[in-house]
Amino acid sequence: MQHQSERLSEHLLDVSEKIKKLESSTFSRKRWPRRGAVSWILFLALLLIVGWLMRFSFDVIHQQRSYAFEREAEVLSQRVVERLSHYKYLALSVHGFLLGSELVERSEWDDFLAAQRLESRFPHLASVAFAFNADAPRSTHYRHEITLLEEMELRSWRYENGQRRSHNQQWAGFPVVYVTPFDDYFIGLDLSSLPGFTRELLKPRKDPALHTGVDLMLQRATTLSYSLPFYHREVPDVVEGIVLVSFFADKVFAEFRRTRLDLGWELYQGRQDDPDWIVYDTDTIPFVEYEQEPDFARDIQLSYGGQQFLLKVHAPKGWTVPVINERMPYYVGGIGLIFSLLVLAISWALEHTRERALTIAERMTEELRYVNYLLSEMATTDSLCQLANRRRFLERLEQEVNRYQRYQDHFVLILFDLDHFKQINDTHGHPMGDLVLQNIGRILKESTRVTDLPARIGGEEFGVILPNTDLKTGQLVAEQIRTQIAQLQHQLAGTSVQCSASFGVVGTESMTTISSEGMMQQADKALYAAKAAGRNCVHTAAL
Repeated sequence: MQHQSERLSEHLLDVSEKIKKLESSTFSRKRWPRRGAVSWILFLALLLIVGWLMRFSFDVIHQQRSYAFEREAEVLSQRVVERLSHYKYLALSVHGFLLGSELVERSEWDDFLAAQRLESRFPHLASVAFAFNADAPRSTHYRHEITLLEEMELRSWRYENGQRRSHNQQWAGFPVVYVTPFDDYFIGLDLSSLPGFTRELLKPRKDPALHTGVDLMLQRATTLSYSLPFYHREVPDVVEGIVLVSFFADKVFAEFRRTRLDLGWELYQGRQDDPDWIVYDTDTIPFVEYEQEPDFARDIQLSYGGQQFLLKVHAPKGWTVPVINERMPYYVGGIGLIFSLLVLAISWALEHTRERALTIAERMTEELRYVNYLLSEMATTDSLCQLANRRRFLERLEQEVNRYQRYQDHFVLILFDLDHFKQINDTHGHPMGDLVLQNIGRILKESTRVTDLPARIGGEEFGVILPNTDLKTGQLVAEQIRTQIAQLQHQLAGTSVQCSASFGVVGTESMTTISSEGMMQQADKALYAAKAAGRNCVHTAAL
């Protein structure tokens, strides 16, 4: 083992010296036309990838902007509906109050509205009004029993060209009975004479109708109103009166004139962006008059209170989202360019060393094959006797068994053990014992063919595999080896010793079932039979 290790070390030193010589000789050869082409191709490919990544980053930022815009537009539409609903609930409350009372007096009206805390809950309220139907059966109760009307002897009136004009008859249409904030000027105003008042508003419904036409102060562009009729308890087809709740649209929506992301928006009545029907606009210049189309725009159709509204949301040119890093594509491009240049430099250096590495690799292949061969020999060879070891012996035996089972090629297995070898070690020392084992190995190599496999199985036990051999020939070979061992004189430092060996022989002809384990057992039995017969003899396994 030590001898083989020394041989392997010497060979590895030789390989190292050869590598150094190859490195020095390779540098002297230059093939400039072949160098650099792969590096530049790789560099251009990386630049294309960097360009694609920058484009992708711009697209991602655009998508994030679009998503932020859409989300903000949805939030804006929800806030618009919430503002409209806020005053709708007031109309429903007044309607329920009037339905629950037989006859509402002014004091009851004032107490009810005081409980609603109008100034704090509805700061942009224009008016809350109740008008009765002059033709309804209970209208006489309002004319004769409401103190305010009796004392002022009011008559119903209407607007004509923005001026107050009395009806031809004392009571007509839908005169206002109560109005808050209180203003005597609006008491008695006939709601049916106002622009936008139609018979459609008197149809039975559960929710208030939202419109811009019915307004006490004729400010239809800035005021929105809810109206809700209520009917006689006993005569459901008769409208007894109308509840009207008006609020200033510009003040209501001014609370969120600009959105969180600074978007502009307009609210139109109807489905078209007609400037004549605009309800609210965040900009002094309407969106329809912009010379440049905005980057992002969306039209949202809202249906509320029986009316259709168009909410136009838009973002100005160059609009950005604070949470998005707009410089990210440029960061990607800069980092990508630096990385591409670094890869170009590394690839250029690698290409310059490629030829040298290939030459060294070709020369090293042969050297490594030889080194692998030496390592394989070390793993399967007994270093003392220079014979195969037990592992290689058993692998070869298994191969021969497989070959016999396939091709019926007979072979012979010989096992032998040195007689009284321990006494040689004890009497003459281990150096003499090692010499004896080395001489036995030499005898086995000289007495066997190239196709045979002699091996040291362990200690003083040896084995030989004889392929394509019958049992009779195997016995002759075993007898020849036994004779040479018995006649050999082992001399060391003036001391001479002799030894003998006991042999066990088994062949495939002497066995009915062939296996490596079975043959080892039969050969071992024959070996012990030879020892029992007096040693220094050959014994064959019985058929």
